[in-house]
Amino acid sequence: MNTDYQVSKCKKCGATLSEPKNEQRTPCPVCGEMGRIHEETLKDGIAVYDHMRMKGKHGGKGKPFFDARVGADYYFKDKEWRHLERVIDRDNNLYVEIIKDMKTGEIIKEDRGPLTDHQGHGPNRVGPS
Repeated sequence: MNTDYQVSKCKKCGATLSEPKNEQRTPCPVCGEMGRIHEETLKDGIAVYDHMRMKGKHGGKGKPFFDARVGADYYFKDKEWRHLERVIDRDNNLYVEIIKDMKTGEIIKEDRGPLTDHQGHGPNRVGPS
């Protein structure tokens, strides 16, 4: 016979009781009460990530001379959140990209150099794939 047990508390004295499920209840061995309290604890969580982007344009027109991002970025290939820091500075021909693991802070990728060395790497690149 397979008997499952449930843990409950006596309604009157609060004694913790372990009783067989689906069997007639017996009085509390401490105070004789028949009433019981059954408790369930449920937990859930939510994570909030932030991301900021800054752009600068000369006179508010044309392509941005400065484009920077910092914050959480979802990496679809590995299905995980990462911390991204990226700066594109066209006036100073500078490109900086640092990607870190969100949990450990470990640097996954660090790339610093002239922006001209990074032409054709984005989704709008020209030329063969």
